[in-house]
Amino acid sequence: MSSELFHQAKEQLRKYWGFDAFRPGQDEVVKSVLSKKDTLVLFPTGGGKSLCFQVPALVWPGLTLVISPLVALMEDQVDALKKRGISATYINSTLSRFEIDQRLINARNGLYKLIYVAPERLGSEVFQGELLNLPLSMVAIDEAHCISEWGHRFRPSYKKIKEYLRPIEQQVAWIALTATATPQVKQDIIESLELKEPTIISKGYVRDNLGYRVENEENKPRRLKELLLRAKGKGAGLIYGSTRKSCETLSELIESVGIKSEPYHAGLSPEDRTRIQKEWIQGKTPWVAVTNAFGMGIDKPDCRFVFHQSPPSSLEAYYQEAGRAGRDGEQSYPILLYAESDFTRLQDFFNTSYPQFEQLNTVYQISADIAQLGLGEFSEQSTIIDIQQIVKRSGIDSSTVQNALDLLTQFDSVHSEAVSDKVLMLKFNWSFATIDDYIRQTSNTEKKEFLETLMRSFPLSAEYQFEEAELSYITGRLRKTAQVVKKGLYLLQQEGVLEFKNFDKQLLIRFLDARSAKVPINKKEYEAYRDVQFEKLKQVENYCKTSDCRNSFFSAYFGEVLKNYRCEVCDNCLKTKSH
Repeated sequence: MSSELFHQAKEQLRKYWGFDAFRPGQDEVVKSVLSKKDTLVLFPTGGGKSLCFQVPALVWPGLTLVISPLVALMEDQVDALKKRGISATYINSTLSRFEIDQRLINARNGLYKLIYVAPERLGSEVFQGELLNLPLSMVAIDEAHCISEWGHRFRPSYKKIKEYLRPIEQQVAWIALTATATPQVKQDIIESLELKEPTIISKGYVRDNLGYRVENEENKPRRLKELLLRAKGKGAGLIYGSTRKSCETLSELIESVGIKSEPYHAGLSPEDRTRIQKEWIQGKTPWVAVTNAFGMGIDKPDCRFVFHQSPPSSLEAYYQEAGRAGRDGEQSYPILLYAESDFTRLQDFFNTSYPQFEQLNTVYQISADIAQLGLGEFSEQSTIIDIQQIVKRSGIDSSTVQNALDLLTQFDSVHSEAVSDKVLMLKFNWSFATIDDYIRQTSNTEKKEFLETLMRSFPLSAEYQFEEAELSYITGRLRKTAQVVKKGLYLLQQEGVLEFKNFDKQLLIRFLDARSAKVPINKKEYEAYRDVQFEKLKQVENYCKTSDCRNSFFSAYFGEVLKNYRCEVCDNCLKTKSH
């Protein structure tokens, strides 16, 4: 690499980001990428991974392809780049075919410096048709741990990246980035992407500005209230809950101590989620109670507190979520509460999430029967399957059935997707005229608005037959969560006003190979995979109960052994120091 290229990189950094120099580690990455060396970046959450490919993208001629797993993540990054005056776009499942075509034509004509693409789109006919026309100079694989079956967020399509991009592999620089990679995951990334003698740059996993705390606490609401009172007025924070309901309860708890808060979860409309994120980042809502649907790609440097009401299912997940705190380098506090009963709950969660091999086989065979597929037959088209059909035939609970189907998809035995978790089928039992009279007579304004919105959302034919509407459209008009809307529908159904069906439990399934006598998954490989996931769960318990330095514990877990290291800011280091 010429010094001129690195000088140009520093100029771009100064021009668009206002920084005079790269952070330690970033400079090594940029030099490696500009030398066209295969590069693997292992930086902790908040370590500045994005700049490692965004800045070289401005130095290289042509276009940089960024592969990103989450719609929200790529949209946030593209918005941030545009605000800095950098031309960028994305392609994902939210766009129409026309919009995708138009963006690819623009990319071919040099209108963008970066194009973000979901991994599933790489293999599409439209993308493959344009691939050789795109002026690509670099490929960046963000969240690269998704490549590995041993990672905590495996995406099968990530395994096919090299296959999809084979036609341009020689003409581009390759960079893969992740915050959470154990040694096995790191090796998987290198092998899957066929990185040749890669430059591996790690900043380590120590965040010595984070005062990690773990407390064994049976009365969590009481303790959280104490912690919130102590944190009040000292900066922004997040509390992670395990369910949508728990987030709503936690938000109420935060409000009870006089701190403005809102809950954030996947049940909210996209508009509400975007608004809550922005208001948290701007400081208008200092604390948010969230599920793990929150966090990816959301950058708030001055978050001071990240509380977890209960342990997550993996240390990778916890490290990323806790790492939302203190991104500006200032002292911040991730605090995790646990009770002994949490580990029993996590064990139950594990058994549901990773069914026994025999259960996988049962779900596979019953699904094939419902699809009327004989042994050795290929499925010509997808079949709609109601999960309850499988539950009744198998005696396996619905959560385990759903997870079995997800795993069958993950291991490329079938392809399953929700028919739509947004579709609502509804039929009115009362005529619209009768409902109009009812609305005029009721004094319940909320019920009145609810019924009026429903009538405007469905055609007149809904008086005598089931019609469909997008649930997100109704939640948006009412400014209510999907959970609240469904509760209102249940009440109206009980009153006899209407009947409704929800497609949450229906899947579109297609068998990828001919039906076989046994589920086409290697039993030993699956059980090894299951064992690794169970070990992740055990490591969460080990982290909670360790007396070692917590920063050192994370480093060892991710394969970086630090002899006799003590961060002097976590609870265990402080206990030792005081004795």
